[in-house]
Amino acid sequence: KGVVLEHANLLHLAATFAAFDVRRGDRVVQFAPLGFDACVWELCLACWGGATLVLVPEGLRAPGAALVDWLAREGITHALFTPSLLAHLPGALPASLRVLAAGGEALPPAVAARFGPGRRLFNLYGPTECTVYATRWERSGDAPPTLGHAVPGAALAVVDAAGTPVAPGEAGELLVGGGGVARGYLHRPDLTAERFVARDGRRWYRTGDLVRAGPDGALAYLGRVDRQVKLRGVRIEPAEVEAALAVLPGVLQAAVVVREDAPGDRRL
Repeated sequence: KGVVLEHANLLHLAATFAAFDVRRGDRVVQFAPLGFDACVWELCLACWGGATLVLVPEGLRAPGAALVDWLAREGITHALFTPSLLAHLPGALPASLRVLAAGGEALPPAVAARFGPGRRLFNLYGPTECTVYATRWERSGDAPPTLGHAVPGAALAVVDAAGTPVAPGEAGELLVGGGGVARGYLHRPDLTAERFVARDGRRWYRTGDLVRAGPDGALAYLGRVDRQVKLRGVRIEPAEVEAALAVLPGVLQAAVVVREDAPGDRRL
């Protein structure tokens, strides 16, 4: 489905960039494919700070020693990678990488502990419907990663099934409001009405993510309120895969789940 974003949403995104300390002389890697909303973060971050945008060669998108060597040769200072890619990188990242952002899926504590020292490490959370990301966590000491707090211009609410705010510390669905909320889905008024709701005179997006606010207000991710899963930064509806499998000759029933038979290697 297409998400309809506006220029005002892009300005909202740009207003969050000050935290990443990007400036002239820096080199931001354009790693995400153009079909992935993270590419907008990369492109606009470089433009905002007057930095150089460095396009990664297509053959180096897979995690490996060649990618690490290329990052070092190019003197990359800012990068946004999925945690699953980071988990499969060999060795250490180059010293030139001053700011590392992780996004697209949950950031495991082991990955944060491995790549956080020596640089600023961020965990970015947010669906495309909220213009790339809506919350941000920055590593401090050995504290485990969370979803963090709302970025400037974003509003958060944790509600129950009836849309009523839950008490602090209780689990509920995360709603996102503010300047990043999209207009809706392209040519999908039914789905737009379901996911984009009016509340307190403003439009909010129902993320479908189950969260809990900690004592300091930082959000912890608990799972989904539905069956949707996220794999290597891609949102997947298992029921859709099951329906496709069920029409194949000889298939009577199908069940799709995510397994992690090897640590860090999650597969359908």
